[in-house]
Amino acid sequence: MPGVLPLILLLLAAGPSPSSPIGDGFTTIESFLADYARVDAGARDALARSYFEWQRGRGGFPVVHPDGSVIFLYLGSGAEREVRLIGDFRTRGFNDVYWDEAGEAMSRVAPDGGLFVERRRFENDARLDYAFNVDGEHRLDPLNPAVVDSGIIGKACELVMPGYRRSPAATRRQDVPGGTLRVVDEGWAKPKFTIYLPAGYDASNRYPVVYTADGSAWIDIIGLPVILDNLIADGAIAPVIAVMIDAPEDRSRWYYYNPDYLAYLEKVVAYVDGRYSTKTGPGDRLHVGSSSGGRASLYVGIERPGLFRNLAMLSPSLTGPIHYLEPYFGGTRRPDARLKIWLSAGTYEGYIYKDAETLESYFKKVGLKTKAVYTHEGHSFGAWRNLTADMLSYFLTRASARAPGLLAAAGTIIAHPPPKPDPGALYLFYLHGRIVQEQGRGAVSPKYGTYEYDAIVRRFADAGFVVISEIRPRGSDVKAYAEYVANRIGRLLDAGVPARRITVVGASMGGIITMQVSNRRSERDLGYVIMGCCDRDTLKLGGGLHGDVLSIYEVSDEGEQSCAPQFTRAGALTRHAEIRLDTRLGHGFLFRPLPEWIDPIINRARERGEWRRPAPEEKDK
Repeated sequence: MPGVLPLILLLLAAGPSPSSPIGDGFTTIESFLADYARVDAGARDALARSYFEWQRGRGGFPVVHPDGSVIFLYLGSGAEREVRLIGDFRTRGFNDVYWDEAGEAMSRVAPDGGLFVERRRFENDARLDYAFNVDGEHRLDPLNPAVVDSGIIGKACELVMPGYRRSPAATRRQDVPGGTLRVVDEGWAKPKFTIYLPAGYDASNRYPVVYTADGSAWIDIIGLPVILDNLIADGAIAPVIAVMIDAPEDRSRWYYYNPDYLAYLEKVVAYVDGRYSTKTGPGDRLHVGSSSGGRASLYVGIERPGLFRNLAMLSPSLTGPIHYLEPYFGGTRRPDARLKIWLSAGTYEGYIYKDAETLESYFKKVGLKTKAVYTHEGHSFGAWRNLTADMLSYFLTRASARAPGLLAAAGTIIAHPPPKPDPGALYLFYLHGRIVQEQGRGAVSPKYGTYEYDAIVRRFADAGFVVISEIRPRGSDVKAYAEYVANRIGRLLDAGVPARRITVVGASMGGIITMQVSNRRSERDLGYVIMGCCDRDTLKLGGGLHGDVLSIYEVSDEGEQSCAPQFTRAGALTRHAEIRLDTRLGHGFLFRPLPEWIDPIINRARERGEWRRPAPEEKDK
């Protein structure tokens, strides 16, 4: 292991550590912090960088523990006067979503050292934006490559807790055809707006239309066109047209219960309906807004229900003249009973969160169809991006749409088995490596590069499989997740899918999970593929494998070896085989869909899926 020998020498020079035995390497962050505080000043930076490299392979930064505790680290030059942790979890006050730049003072680990630490605790499913204030200067976390546009403070780093679920629709997929964007910037069109036409737009059809406030943000930061591309391609929503209207310089006034906004919106609707094949009923239009734009959505629905009956409000900011809403809350006026509402808020948004709860209660009281979603997040584009697919599906799912998780056809990529699976389809579970679990989609190894998760699952889908795969929660336990997968296989079997049409493919840590699944399922016709996971420690786990098992390993993969010993101790193997590769890519051979390992898996799964175990009378013939 690179860096171990220099680290051992440093520890020997520093003297014994009761919490981190010499020669055993790092064990916990606490043992590292204790060693850092004790070693000579000249050895601290090297020690810290060795630990950083070690921790990157075990979950990255910040350091997140299963109990919800989070440890933030910042390594400076030592000349810093103070370093403060700032983020959307600490705002200026209850009535303000802007970050408190004073933040929380981080502790210097050694009196004259440059390492600072701060401990916090968050909910298991939280997602938050953060940064550092170093002597008054805003700085990102150099240890965390996950950088987002927060919308409040500009660029920030992202903390994603283990239980947080990212929406797969928010990531661009190379296999999905993109829609067309047309910018309207004519003399009357101030501010300008952009029209999205779905791939395959056909003027002989009629399309519902989504309108958004803050159009450029919905395009560039939230990525609405990408989300629409993916949802339409997956059949999750009906094809739609989207109109993303920019905000003028005086954004606050524009969305401040302003009749000028309504008048301009009416002009835009007339323009779009006059030039494109749209459905023109109010129930076929959706107005979407976030923050102040959410207030605009509410205003549009109250004042123009004959134009819009579907309203989405993401973290709506209701600041403004309270007298505008008073007649509604006071009961002297009521909104149109046909309005349909979706709203969201983060528990770290102070007054916005409480106002959203008030709105939800009011909407339901007056009989409006309403869905409210609350997450452990702050006032951030990251939150709105992740919620957009759920919001669109609420309004735009149609009876004929193939919603992921309800129906699944060959070539589909879904996170969970469909309730009504097709017994004739081929199902493939793909379990990725640890780096994706800890870093998320787009994980990058300094040594092996990007883990091409989406390309891998898409390659299997293109081969005709129903691919069942998800990004495992950070910190997932091998045995617990194996039990989870084994139960999902059971759902397919109980629904009538033959075992021979199910294959579980695991890479690295995913391979270890796959072996545990094989240990739990006794069906002889289930297929398993284990790759890059048979090191000395894994082989000590013993046998107990069942079913049809294919092992694939790479000779240049340091520490990995043949899985043959597992076969000799197996429980009830129907058959087994092993493929030895020599790509010279080391463990990186798993990071991309190489035909050297993808094709044998596809061929074996297809061959087994079409095979039928002969009946006893057939054996006798």
